[in-house]
Amino acid sequence: MEIEEKIRLLATLLAPLATFQPANKAELKRWNSMAFRVEQELLKQGGLASDIPHFLWHYLADADVRMKSKPYRELQQAQMEILCSRLHEGVMPSDNDLQLRKQAHTE
Repeated sequence: MEIEEKIRLLATLLAPLATFQPANKAELKRWNSMAFRVEQELLKQGGLASDIPHFLWHYLADADVRMKSKPYRELQQAQMEILCSRLHEGVMPSDNDLQLRKQAHTE
């Protein structure tokens, strides 16, 4: 599988996570299970673990923080929208790409 195909597959895998906002512990457990499957895909041999922006590791780990903090949730959701958009194009953005857009979003 070519890199662009892997990147687009990642976009497909992230879409359900990006749209699912857990509201209680049971939903958080379900979200974390979904995130774990994405992490496993990233970490497998030939996966994209070394290519993804560092932000994505935080996103996959921070569902509980997003439940507690609306500003953090809004910030990460804005970054995920940018990330997923770029991934659907077959492009892996850098953390700097997400950071620049994050600053524009918060101004």
